[in-house]
Amino acid sequence: MSEHGSGLPAGTVDTPQELIDKIIDWVWDVDNSPSHATTKGTSLISRAWVNRSQHCLFHNVELKFDPAYNKFGRWCDAVTPGPNGASRHVRSLIIQAA
Repeated sequence: MSEHGSGLPAGTVDTPQELIDKIIDWVWDVDNSPSHATTKGTSLISRAWVNRSQHCLFHNVELKFDPAYNKFGRWCDAVTPGPNGASRHVRSLIIQAA
C-alpha cells in the first residue's frame, strides 16, 4: 500500500516529466566540465531521467578519427543505430581527421 494513497510505493515522488526535463536542461547548462559528469549522473537517477539526459549528452557528437585510437570504431560498436538507443538523439555528428 502506498504511503499517501496515491498508488505509488512509499518514498516515490510523482514528478511531472516537464519539470524533470527543465532540471536536466539546467544541469546541462551549468555543467561546464568536458565530460559532463553531472549530466551523465542524472541519467542514473531513474528511468524518467534517462531520455532527456541522453538527449543532452548525444545531441552533438564530435569524434576525431585517429587510427591509433579508433573513437569512431568504438562509437559504432557501442551505439547501435535505431529508434530505441542513444543514437536517436544525435542531431549533429562531426568526424574530424587527426
